[in-house]
Amino acid sequence: MEIDPIPEDVRQYLRQHFRDVKDEPSQGDYYVFSMRLPSGEPRELKVHRNMFVFSEMISAYLQDHDFAAKLERGNVEIAKPLPS
Repeated sequence: MEIDPIPEDVRQYLRQHFRDVKDEPSQGDYYVFSMRLPSGEPRELKVHRNMFVFSEMISAYLQDHDFAAKLERGNVEIAKPLPS
């Protein structure tokens, strides 16, 4: 069995802010997470696999750019690092 390439801290970050966090089948080069807002609305986060090259920084990246707030407004896709 292959080791999951998605860092557990990404799941933990999402679980801190949302419920029903699930790994979905990948879509091309994207890892996909689904979750529900407290109101029950579904949301989806797609992260390009190249973002995980620096996996030790992904948790801080999600925190620093407040992806929880972005997901509150709608689905999010991370294809490249955001400008600081």
